[in-house]
Amino acid sequence: MLCPYMGLAKLSDEQIQTALQDLEGWSVVDGKLHKEFQFSDFNEAFGFMARASMHIEKMNHHQDGSTYTTNWLLI
Repeated sequence: MLCPYMGLAKLSDEQIQTALQDLEGWSVVDGKLHKEFQFSDFNEAFGFMARASMHIEKMNHHQDGSTYTTNWLLI
């Protein structure tokens, strides 16, 4: 199956689980890649998201990102 966003083949669940072994803090939740970040304040969290979005846009990938309170970012 091809990923509709990037035209790449979708990884199998087994491939994803294998890759996650080398990625600290990442997991799969409800079928989606998941990681939580904590920052010192809202500006730091929002700045991280803004910087990441430039790289993500170049990859034509559009993740879900949410901030909680003032210093938590969930991707």
